[in-house]
Amino acid sequence: MKYVTAGDAGVEVSPTAEEVEGFNTYIENYKAGLPIEEAAIRFKYN
Repeated sequence: MKYVTAGDAGVEVSPTAEEVEGFNTYIENYKAGLPIEEAAIRFKYN
């Protein structure tokens, strides 16, 4: 049996500054929406 990754050492990839900024914006928006999700769950189960 052969493994797909056999002998592959891999490659390290680093994000660009633009990608980091985009992710940071995404995660802040995600965290800002968590109270909305919590309220929806409380409404559904109460």
